[in-house]
Amino acid sequence: MIFAAEAEVRWLDHSEQRLALHPKQTMALELSEERPKRGRPARSTASLS
Repeated sequence: MIFAAEAEVRWLDHSEQRLALHPKQTMALELSEERPKRGRPARSTASLS
């Protein structure tokens, strides 16, 4: 169990370092409060022909 905890800490440190290298890309993702639609998208008239 100690080895698993140490491995997780090393992984989290590694992930933190990788994210610190690219701060612009990590902050470029936009969040939306719009609820996602469920189900199959409606067919457009162009794809019917």
